[in-house]
Amino acid sequence: MPTLAEARAEIDAAERVPREGRVVPADGVISALNWLIGAKDGVPMPGRRSSTGWGHLVGGRGVILRTDAEINRVAELARAGLQGMPGEREKAWCSGTVAVCEWLLGHRSKSPVRNTPRPIHGPTGLNLGMEENAAEDVSRQLGRGRQHPPAYGDGVIWTIRWLRGQITVPPMNEQGQPTLSNR
Repeated sequence: MPTLAEARAEIDAAERVPREGRVVPADGVISALNWLIGAKDGVPMPGRRSSTGWGHLVGGRGVILRTDAEINRVAELARAGLQGMPGEREKAWCSGTVAVCEWLLGHRSKSPVRNTPRPIHGPTGLNLGMEENAAEDVSRQLGRGRQHPPAYGDGVIWTIRWLRGQITVPPMNEQGQPTLSNR
C-alpha cells in the first residue's frame, strides 16, 4: 500500500503525461489513486466505462454513487437550513441542494435549473451534466442564469458533484449548514 505522499506523487506524474486529446492509461492511475487516498469517491473500474454507471456497486444507481438514504439525509439537512439560516446566500445554497435531491429522488418533476421534465427512469449522467453546466451560468450570473441567486447555482453544482463521487464532502454538514465553496 503506497503512502499518501507516494500516491500524490504518482498522481502528479500521471497528470503530466501528454494526452493530445485522447484517454491514456495514466488516467486510470489517477482515478484509482484518487479513490484509494479518499480524494474522490468515483469507483475506479478498469476497462471500458459503463454507459449506465457503476453506482450499483456502492449502493447507488447509475452514475449516482450515493444511496437514497444519504440523499434524503442531505435533503433534510438542507430543508432545516432553509428554516434556520440567517443569510440569503446560505438559504439560496440550501434551496439548490434541496432542488437537486428532490429531482433525483423523484419528488420534483422539473430539473432544478433548466426546468426540464424529469426523465421517467430518473436523471441520467447526461441530465446531470446539463444541469451542472446551467448551474455554472447561475453561479456566474450569465445569460438566463440570472433567474436564481449565484449561491443557488453553487449548491446545485456541489450537490451534483457529491452525488457523482467527484467530491467527498456533502453539500450540507451535520449541523445543517452549507459546505460553502471557494468558487
